[in-house]
Amino acid sequence: MNAQTTTRKRANCPTCGLDFRLTKSGTMFRHVGMTPAGFSTGETCPGAGKAPVVTYRIEFGLLGASRPVPPLVVTTDDINVLQRAVVAHARPHMEPVLAELGRPEYADCMFQTNPDRTKGQFLWLDVMTGEGARFLPARINTAP
Repeated sequence: MNAQTTTRKRANCPTCGLDFRLTKSGTMFRHVGMTPAGFSTGETCPGAGKAPVVTYRIEFGLLGASRPVPPLVVTTDDINVLQRAVVAHARPHMEPVLAELGRPEYADCMFQTNPDRTKGQFLWLDVMTGEGARFLPARINTAP
């Protein structure tokens, strides 16, 4: 009988912070909870079945002729927290450059990612006029 070697993905639990394997759907596998002192609780961890905590490293591209936004590291299990953290980090660095380029209104923007969360960009929308712009691409690296 051939033994197949399968590599299961692993990640940190959002509740106990320990490294466990993921289910096929990408949620935390069932495991026993831990006390803050590192002892087993004997009960299923509340983080089982939830999305894992992921560390995102975001590297920003060019804005005009420069790279004004320094890299950012965010650890979260919520995409909305990630997007808000990126905007809060980048806005102070972008505002002077956007003003210099004649587009200060672009600083009022949001950050969007692709479904795989491997790349992102800033998006500015003007609902009244129907205009929009995408700018400052970013590469996203993940590490569980």
